[in-house]
Amino acid sequence: MDSLLKLIFSIIGTVGLIATVGGCVYALVNPRIRAVVKVAWKAAFRFRVFWVMAVLLVVSVGVIPLIVKGDGTAEGLTQVLVTYTLTMITAVLATGVLWLSVGTLARDIGESHIQMIAVKPIARWQIILGKWVGVMSLNLLLLAVGGAVVYGLVEYRANKLTWDRLEELEPRSDLEIAQMALERGHRIFVVEEGEDGSIVGVQPTKKDQPLLSELAQSEIGRGNNLPNLLARYRQDYEGQSPLLRDIQEVRKEVASYEEDELRTRVLVGRANFALEDVLYSLSPEVNRPLDEKYTDEMEGLLKQMREEFIVQRVETIEQSGETVEEQDLVVSLKDEQLLKKRARLIHRIYAQVMKPETGFLFRFKKPLGYDLDEEADLHLQFKFEDPKLSYSTDNRYDIHVLAVPGEVERMMEHGLVMNKPYLLKARMEHKIAVPSKVYRSEEDGGAMSVFGEEDYLNIIIRNPIPDLTNNVSIASMKIPFLDEDTGEVNPASVQLLYRESGFAVNYARSLGIIFAWLGVLCALGLLASSFMSFSMGTFACIGVLLAASATGLMKDVIKDETIMQTYTGAQRDSSVIDWYALPAFKVLVGLISPMKDFSPIENLANGKSITWSEMGRAYFYNWGCAVFLLGGLGSVIFSRRQLAITGVNSQ
Repeated sequence: MDSLLKLIFSIIGTVGLIATVGGCVYALVNPRIRAVVKVAWKAAFRFRVFWVMAVLLVVSVGVIPLIVKGDGTAEGLTQVLVTYTLTMITAVLATGVLWLSVGTLARDIGESHIQMIAVKPIARWQIILGKWVGVMSLNLLLLAVGGAVVYGLVEYRANKLTWDRLEELEPRSDLEIAQMALERGHRIFVVEEGEDGSIVGVQPTKKDQPLLSELAQSEIGRGNNLPNLLARYRQDYEGQSPLLRDIQEVRKEVASYEEDELRTRVLVGRANFALEDVLYSLSPEVNRPLDEKYTDEMEGLLKQMREEFIVQRVETIEQSGETVEEQDLVVSLKDEQLLKKRARLIHRIYAQVMKPETGFLFRFKKPLGYDLDEEADLHLQFKFEDPKLSYSTDNRYDIHVLAVPGEVERMMEHGLVMNKPYLLKARMEHKIAVPSKVYRSEEDGGAMSVFGEEDYLNIIIRNPIPDLTNNVSIASMKIPFLDEDTGEVNPASVQLLYRESGFAVNYARSLGIIFAWLGVLCALGLLASSFMSFSMGTFACIGVLLAASATGLMKDVIKDETIMQTYTGAQRDSSVIDWYALPAFKVLVGLISPMKDFSPIENLANGKSITWSEMGRAYFYNWGCAVFLLGGLGSVIFSRRQLAITGVNSQ
């Protein structure tokens, strides 16, 4: 059933997307349809919907965000700003497009304006197409204006971090600026670059540099072993000293530290590698399938569950006043399969816990056509819990992260590219930098991708026996990488992220998905107005949107295979309604979920990439399936409607 629905939607989506895009092009070259587009524009200005939407956009995304406050950090403020502004743009345009799409056709019919168009040599479906293109072109204009305002506001807030910091650093001395740069790892010397752009050394100089002497004798300079490094450099370069960079350039670089952090964490598009498999790691060299972690304990749990099942059945029978028969004390084959499935799920959930000296291996696959920037590190994102504690604490746990390229069976032949210990808090999202390049000798090929010639990178997260002198907690730790309902690996739980695009490209793609959503709302409004009045059409569209928001409940019903929430014994009750409710819910979820499951606003605010493939799927489902079906149905209904009679009798 599911495969058949996917096939049907694939065919409809492909044909529908070609027809929708082709219809837009046809509307632009056909003078009769262009005239309908102009009528739609005039209606927008006549109803003052355009001006109301424009004012609301300017106020909501241009004025109110100036007083928005985050959590006190630049990252938090930007996330709130992006989330708020894009949500407001979506809400304002969605309300406006429903109002306008319903009103532009329903009012023309109700006020008999449509008869002036219908008597001309133009088909009814062309009127629907012209109305849709007209409303969507207005949306495109408003979305571009609102999007440009938001983008400019985000850039202004990011640049303002550097401007404000420069003002704060203005009274600081050159020595303090040099110390801050040294502490944060900024480059303070002029370097010499090779033909390939790599750094080959530090430029020497014979001139006196009092600032360098002061920096070397300062506490920060001595802490970074700068005096010994300078002495060794002067010995190698016949008494010359390394040349300091212009302190004003260093000052600007120090001032831009917070902005740079923002642009690498939030104002960026990070995509994730595909998580292929998870293995149970006894040691970095010994890794086993996850199911082997709990196979030995399975029979004991299954025996306990059988006994509890029979006890519960006997109690239910006795409470009903019936006599317990001998067959009631035996677990049937169907119940046995159900218990085995439940026991496997319980033990698989337990398998997320790693005891001391064990861990998990997460195997990531390199995407097709992947080209890694030399300067862009990868980021491992995950979180863990202490199973004995159901709340957050300040306890720190010893976590080791290893990175090994290649196939699991032969990965140790390539050697570790990363092996670092971390002291981390539980119940927090952690981002750990993973080197994107492995630096070897020139004989071995020099700098190379962390993947080498392989297509896989293995990340091992281990729970070692901690050093008690570090004041860390010794405990088993749980990495929640499984779906608690199905026991399947959840790819979003542990991610290996890379820089896929900049903020501008990622932002443009998020606006593109929002525009795809607006196309569905416009087609829905035109469908409603093709046979309803303005007020009834608006009310019906709101009702459809509310029903579409209940897909989560529909998914729960499909998963439970019944709409009943009661139990008889250990089995869930069923209903006759399930016979037609389940197929109907599957169709609705299959049609609605792909259109609304994309979350460009959330991904954009968290610095995650909205890929071109996601944007393509959004248009495939929204325009290819929804717009094509809704527009086609609206055209059929409108073609059969009597326009010579207005009012209720015209339907």
